[in-house]
Amino acid sequence: MKMRKGWIKLAGLLSCFWSLSAFGAGSLGEQLQYALNANIPDKALTCFAQEMEVSVMGKGSVCSNEQAVEILRQFMESNPVVSCQILHKGKKMNAGFYIMNIVVSSQKRYRIYALERNENNENLIRQFRIDEVVE
Repeated sequence: MKMRKGWIKLAGLLSCFWSLSAFGAGSLGEQLQYALNANIPDKALTCFAQEMEVSVMGKGSVCSNEQAVEILRQFMESNPVVSCQILHKGKKMNAGFYIMNIVVSSQKRYRIYALERNENNENLIRQFRIDEVVE
């Protein structure tokens, strides 16, 4: 009986893990959070629109999703993510937004603002901004 309960718990944990971490599951914010926590910027590609606005520390431009991932990769190489949490998410008509807190060291934190829009029946992140949190 104990063995069966152990297998049931294991199956439950695996299904929970699969639903939370399998990329493609969850909101775009959760997918982006997963990519940041796993330090795998390429996983963000499926969240990003083909063309989007990106700003890092106030320097921004409109770029392709591949360029946005490269910008994110460069940021993460310079600032390895220790943890990432969604602080707030909201929705208004055909747009949603996420505010995330990124901890990169005991001394530095960043905030991500990501704007998701539904265009042509497709929800994708269209704007992405990273700013340092100054206390």
